[in-house]
Amino acid sequence: MLRWEIFEQLGRTYYGQLLEHYPDSFRAHVVRARILDAQDKPEALDEYKAAIAANPTQAGARLDLAYYYLANANIPQALSECQQVLGLNPYSGDAKACVGRIYVEMRQPDQALPLLEAAVKTLGSDSVIHSALARAYELKNESDKAIAEYKKALELDPSQNKLHYLLAGLYRRVGRDALADREDELFQRAGMAQREEHVSFVQRYYKGGGQPRAAGR
Repeated sequence: MLRWEIFEQLGRTYYGQLLEHYPDSFRAHVVRARILDAQDKPEALDEYKAAIAANPTQAGARLDLAYYYLANANIPQALSECQQVLGLNPYSGDAKACVGRIYVEMRQPDQALPLLEAAVKTLGSDSVIHSALARAYELKNESDKAIAEYKKALELDPSQNKLHYLLAGLYRRVGRDALADREDELFQRAGMAQREEHVSFVQRYYKGGGQPRAAGR
């Protein structure tokens, strides 16, 4: 058995025992909430709330709930939860990033920038924060700064294909058409590769009788 398989099995055993023997514990509620959230099930909300009720001063569960609200377009509730985390820990980079991202969604870059600029200093390897910071600069018409942050986000996570499209628009705005064309080409090429991969997956799925098959089989 490989090392990662051993750890995976131990993890399943641990969480299985946790859910069986301590179903009303803070950690059990968090585990259930994250599982349900990953499955896009609305019951995740009640589990997040139960986790917070079990341990009101634990910031992680509140941040999880904030991102749950954000993913479901409940901006006021997401902002409220993030602000409560900042109340518990004013130095939390994760909470600053969360509030900053929400202000970007609300198209309020003046409020977002100080928080995102502070968060990126401690969470510099998080591509999502760089993307949010880029969007805040874009809303302020600070194109050069936005371009730099979008490029950094892509460097950290090349799978964010949409950023090529956003970069193309910014390059055209500042008159750098050759670079815009290159980003458009990268966007189209990556999108085509993703579509081909999806088609290939579906074909393997049906050839396998409803079960995905490895490529080449």
